[in-house]
Amino acid sequence: MALAFGCPLITNEGNTPQGVVDEKLRKKAKDAGVQVFAPQEYLAQRYSHLNPPAIFRRFFERFDAESPAYLAGVNSTVVTNNLTEARLFLRFLLLGETVPR
Repeated sequence: MALAFGCPLITNEGNTPQGVVDEKLRKKAKDAGVQVFAPQEYLAQRYSHLNPPAIFRRFFERFDAESPAYLAGVNSTVVTNNLTEARLFLRFLLLGETVPR
């Protein structure tokens, strides 16, 4: 569909702790002439004029600085766990970081 509509394919497939690897769907799509991006690759290209990596790093610096005070006020294991998971997900989405298994 991406080829038929002329739009990029944005996928997490191939995201590894060592970087993005072109295999399976990513490779097949690229071989067919489709632009393929991991989310962080797409954001970096689409918003390159804003310097996304620097913006994302500043976001996480504030997030990491302010979340302990927030969590202390909430005092909930569920909220702490959810915020921890959200942080990992956002670092994956925005920076391409993966957690080795």
